[in-house]
Formats: sequence, C-alpha cells, structure tokens
Amino acid sequence: MTQPALQLIRTGLATPDRLAMSVIGLSRADRWSYARLHHTILSMAGAMRASGLAPGDALVFAACDRPEHAIAFLAATAAGLLPVTDPSKATHHPTATLLLSGETADTARPRLDLRELAQGQPLDDFDPGTSPTGNPFGLTAQDRMLITGGTGMDLLTTLFATWAQGAAALVPGPATTPAQWPLLASRHGATVLAVAHQELDQLMAQDWKPWPALRQAVATDAVPDDLAARWQDRTGLPLLKTEGLAPPR
Repeated sequence: MTQPALQLIRTGLATPDRLAMSVIGLSRADRWSYARLHHTILSMAGAMRASGLAPGDALVFAACDRPEHAIAFLAATAAGLLPVTDPSKATHHPTATLLLSGETADTARPRLDLRELAQGQPLDDFDPGTSPTGNPFGLTAQDRMLITGGTGMDLLTTLFATWAQGAAALVPGPATTPAQWPLLASRHGATVLAVAHQELDQLMAQDWKPWPALRQAVATDAVPDDLAARWQDRTGLPLLKTEGLAPPR
C-alpha cells in the first residue's frame, strides 16, 4: 500500500539533516530536521495503532491550529486512519477516537493525547514511493517559507506544500506578534511569506521594509485588491494567489 504521508516528505528525506521546520521565537527556535519529522510521524503512527485504532478508523482532531497537528495528520494517514480535522463533522463518526492536545472534552469518546504520541514505538518503515507532483507555491528545496497564520486545513496544506518540495517551514511561535514577524523572517532567512489576508493586513499596518532574502509572498486565501496593491507598493515583489496543496489521502 502506498503511504501518502511519507511520499510527501520524500524529497526532504534525500537529505535527512535538512531543515524541515523551525518554530521560531525571539529567544529560541525549535528546529525539526526531515529525519526528526520522519521519525516522529512513524512514532505517532505506531502509537495510534498501539492504542487499538485499525486502518479505516476515524480520528477526530479536537483542534487543528499548530504544526504538531500537521505531523499528527500525516501520522494518521501513515497508520491508515481517516483524520477528521473539522470537529463539527465528528457527528458523522460517532464512535471515532478524539485527539486532544491540551483541550478538555466533555465526551464519552475514546481519547488520545497528542503530547504522548511521539513516544510511541515507530511503525515499521517502508518505501515512501514517489514524491507528489505539483508546486502551487513555486518553492524550491532552498526556500524557507514563513507561515504567519492560518488554522485547520489552511495551515496543514501550507506546511504540506513546503515539505513536498524539501523546503523549510518557519512558523512564528504563539507568543510572537505581527510586529515581530519581519525581524524573525530576516533573522531566519525567510525567502517566501505564506500569509492569509487577515495576517497580511496586520503585517501591512506595521512599519517595516522587505528583508533581503524575501522574493515573494503567497496568499493562502482570497486577498482584496487594495491589500494586494499595498503589498506591491511596499515591497515591489510578487503576491501569488493559490488555494494551496490538497492534503494527502
């Protein structure tokens, strides 16, 4: 059986020490190599299987707003599960397990704790197959994409688009603010900015100049024409409009 989760990161695994993701703050960064990402996906998948979940079972995400949820999504697909990232659709899966990441839930559903999954016994490795085709964000393996916001599948698909090209995702930590994003982007060498229109509006309200490495921005949702014009006036750089990469299935 092909494994979309590992196909997605195949390009990055060719150089396993390459940076896959860094969750960045003003004083520290949590760096993830492709090797660490690969191991964590397999460990989470193994823990999901060890919990009693079987291929075809649904796993409902109580929240989907952090990079860890993207990794858990890939782990669920690697384990043959059906990840449900919209809790409102949980009623379609009344017996599904609920994946929690610090939230409380008043439900009789069986539960898994995201924070414990990475300690699982890794699922047996397998040939990840071929890399997915398509590159809607115009990335190369040398790019570092600053992902400033988004939740649910918007966040996940932006991360997936980055990893599919063997590039690096730079994710500002939860304590950062839009006023700090340009500094963080410059410090970590961001070449591409992935941004939803609300975050772009917040960013354009700040006093900043394009950092040297920046070559383009990518809108992860619809951007009003006046906001796109403000970006162009400020930076002189392209603002690509895309709906992102479909999640692996």
